[in-house]
Amino acid sequence: MTTALPEFTQPFFWDTDVTQIDASKDYYIIIERLIEYGNDPAIKWMMATYPKEQIQEVVKTSRKISGKTASLWQNYLTCPRSLSGA
Repeated sequence: MTTALPEFTQPFFWDTDVTQIDASKDYYIIIERLIEYGNDPAIKWMMATYPKEQIQEVVKTSRKISGKTASLWQNYLTCPRSLSGA
């Protein structure tokens, strides 16, 4: 059984068939996209849905989020970044 994304987050996945995204299994891609492009409701949903450790993992390792975005989240989550972003 897949866990669907809320409708208000779907515009951030413009290049993807959202019916194929599982909110549980595809957490890395979802967090990556919402961190970089999400609005307030999407970020609030992400923060309520995923544990801080999963969000930190993405911030520390993603090469798809910008340096500015990574720095903001690194400061917010108080976690160092392992790899540099784009």
